[in-house]
Formats: sequence, structure tokens, C-alpha cells
Amino acid sequence: MIPLDSVVSTEFSSGPDPVTHFNGFNTALVLGGAAPGYSSGQALEALQQAANEILIPRGYTIDWSGISFQE
Repeated sequence: MIPLDSVVSTEFSSGPDPVTHFNGFNTALVLGGAAPGYSSGQALEALQQAANEILIPRGYTIDWSGISFQE
């Protein structure tokens, strides 16, 4: 057996952050859960309300699989 570094060399490098897509659009992943005492349905309603007030007027759409920007 021979030491691995006698035949190869390694170097740390990082690549770009992954870009996720949904139906061909760039997306932002949102993970979360309901606060204690609230149901998941209430959490989804709050998310939809925030999207209606903030995201949709700026040209974004929301889908239960992701939020995407449409140009």
C-alpha cells in the first residue's frame, strides 16, 4: 500500500449555491412550523396572508411547493 497523497492532491474549493426551480422559475425555499398552540393550517393561512400583502404586489407568486418570481 502507498499513501494516497503520493498519487493525488486535494484542495478545498466551494461552488455556487444551488439554485432551485419549480415549473421553470427560480424559487426560495421556506421551511417552518406552527408556533405552539397553532395548527399547521393556521400557519399556512398566515404565510398566504403575508404573501398577499408583501410578495404578490412585487411580482412574486406563491405555491405550496415554493415561491417563484415571474418576470
